[in-house]
Amino acid sequence: MGQGTERLAQYEAGETINALTGLGNGYALVPAERPLLLGGGVGVPPLYYLAKELVKAGQRPIAVLGFNTPEDVFYGEDFKAICETIVVTGGYVTDVLPGLKYDALYACGPEPMLKAIYDQAKELPPGHMQLSFERRMGCGFGACMVCSCKTVTGCKRICMEGPVLAKEEILWT
Repeated sequence: MGQGTERLAQYEAGETINALTGLGNGYALVPAERPLLLGGGVGVPPLYYLAKELVKAGQRPIAVLGFNTPEDVFYGEDFKAICETIVVTGGYVTDVLPGLKYDALYACGPEPMLKAIYDQAKELPPGHMQLSFERRMGCGFGACMVCSCKTVTGCKRICMEGPVLAKEEILWT
């Protein structure tokens, strides 16, 4: 959806594209038995790879995937094939948090969703809540500071020091 996706869809197999990749950092696996993965919309795909890695590590993840409508759902069956999965449409992924037992939390989605998750699960031990921020990036090299996030150690650039930040680092404004 969108101009960029439309252009990518026009490429033929074997064609070369010039892309800037490998920006920032990813999730760090922490020792946990029942990690919880919370994704909202475009925040869902990064969690699918993470879920596979957690399963490989012997953990039993629970995935909660949030979408606006049932027609918007994607990766639902893929997640269900590897872990317990809850799909939320027309509500919030945080609506199901009180009924779940988990010992680590990984999330990716819009900032209001991440803040709501933080507010409900901030009692997790240090390092056991990691949030991946979605920010527009101007340059991708950390020079423009467009994607900055306030942290306890000053501003961090999501393209360089993020997008994944531990809950202890984040200053919510």
